[in-house]
This record gives sequence, structure tokens and C-alpha cells, in this order.
Amino acid sequence: MEGFISHLYLTPDFYTFMLIAENDVSTMNITFIIPVQDLITGFLILPTSPIPFYNTRNVYMSLVSGSHLEITAVLNSSILNITSFDETAGTGYVVIVPGSYNMTGSHFLEVNMTNLVSPIVTYSIEVWIDYLITSLSIDIDRSYIPVGDQVTFVIGMYWCSRFTSYIDFMDSTTTQSFYYDVLLDPETFNYTHSYYSPGVYPVNFTIQSPIDYHNSQHDIYVQYGVKNVDVKWTQLVRIEPGASGGKANIWLRFMGGVPMPTMASYFIDFDDNSTSTGSFEEPILPSNTAPVDTTIGIDCEKVIQLCKQTTYNVNSTAAGTAIKPLASG
Repeated sequence: MEGFISHLYLTPDFYTFMLIAENDVSTMNITFIIPVQDLITGFLILPTSPIPFYNTRNVYMSLVSGSHLEITAVLNSSILNITSFDETAGTGYVVIVPGSYNMTGSHFLEVNMTNLVSPIVTYSIEVWIDYLITSLSIDIDRSYIPVGDQVTFVIGMYWCSRFTSYIDFMDSTTTQSFYYDVLLDPETFNYTHSYYSPGVYPVNFTIQSPIDYHNSQHDIYVQYGVKNVDVKWTQLVRIEPGASGGKANIWLRFMGGVPMPTMASYFIDFDDNSTSTGSFEEPILPSNTAPVDTTIGIDCEKVIQLCKQTTYNVNSTAAGTAIKPLASG
């Protein structure tokens, strides 16, 4: 003889079933456990943003239904911990720790979930580990360059991964960009550029990766060099009796033929504990200025009279030098 007894359980749990069979002469007790569990449905792991190297990350998991869960999470053959899993809410976290990875790049996180009434449910996502921009150095071979010369930027870092670098030389040329999977010290990369007009160029440099960002500006000064500068001076300076000193006239002149020096200055040491400094400035002439006759004429009769009036000895060579024009213009 056999029969069936049916019962509907409404909530998951482990229920103790007890059956008592008896008659007037005997009694029998039968007890056993009935597991009641929710079927696992709607399990997923939310994608996570790239993780900075040597950082810990809690990765969010959720499911629609399921109870009495057995969960196993693996990354690179390392078993990960599960934290804050609430079966009622259907949420929890897988904890990725630095010990579960030893390099940057793509890794796969796999989570297996099961219970007594469900087959094994597996869900996996790709997890990226990246280096931050660390110990960035930007070396410029020279910040002041002549027009037409090259300037070189040397970029180095302790490490960085999956980054794109951009450099805008701010002279209407195309912005240069390069992508790198990984850069490790002592590796570097270079940018080289030539400027063909004078000016100050605020070069804009950017590094962008999935987890980090850098932007900085570096001024490059482009100038015309000092060329074709002529100096004329009085070769002999005469100190008259009773005079406080003798005046030396010095002419600085840009001879042309090349572009005017940019932001040029001069320094003079007179060798008597005195110096002079100044700036080269391009002469500005009125548009109606008449041409200047650079020919110098000498009145010989006045020269003879001057020599007769001299009360001290001057040889002919020295006298000729003393009255000679100092410049031809």
C-alpha cells in the first residue's frame, strides 16, 4: 500500500519533515530534512572600469532569484572572496585583490554559482589592470631655439599602460599623437619639431589613458640669432689737460642681410670696472626721410690751422687718426 501527501512550501529553507504512524499497539516516527531553494535566475556581473595596478576592487554581482547559493570566483587561478552578498536583495561583490594579478593587461573574472535545485551558472567578464601615469618626466633639449632649428621633447615615466600622448606645437601644424600599450622605465619616447617663425609657442602636451590624465604647457622661445652685427669705436682716446677724462664713442650696428635679431641685447666691458648693457632695436625711419650722403669731407685748411694751434707734440700719424671720422655713416 502506498500514497502521496503533497504540500506547497512558499519560502526557501531547510524544513524538518516528521511523520508519525501509529495504531493501538504501536507508533512509528519518521523524520528527515526537506531543502526548499529558489532556482537561480538572472545572474550577472556588472562590467567594471579598469583597475589601477596594485589596487583592490569590489566587482558588483546581481541575480533575479536564487537561495542557498554556493559561489566560487576565480581570477588568474586565484580564488577570490565574496563579500556583502544578500540573497534577499540579490546583490553582492567579488573582491579583486593585488595578489590575484601580477601584471597589467586583460584578465578574465569567472564566477560560478549553484545550489541544490539549479545547474551551475557561470558568468565571466573581462577586467583590465592598468598602470597609472607614474613619475612622469618631460625633458626639453632647449627652450630657446633659432628659427629653423629643431626642439626635442623626451618623455619618460616609471610606468604607464594603454595611453595616447598628444602634442600640439601651437604653430598651426597638425597635432601629433601616438599610442602605447605599455611604457616602463628606462624606456622613453620623443617628439621633434622645427619652428620657422619667431615667437613664443605654448606647446600643449597631453597624456590620456583609461584611468589617468595629464596636461601641461611648455613655452618654446623661437628667435632669430644675433648675426652681422658690426662695432666701430675710437681707436685712440685723448685726455686733454685738466679734463675729467676722454670719451670713447662706440657704434653698434646691425648690418642686415639676415633677419633682425629677436629680443637681442648687448653687454660691454670697458675694462675699467665699468660695463654697459642695452637692447638691439630695429631703427624706425620716417617715411619721408631723405637719403643720407655717407661721404665724409675734410676741410684741409682748417686741419692745418688746427695743427698750428696745438701746443703739445702730436706726430702726424696720431694727428691724422685723431681727426679721422669714426664711422662712415
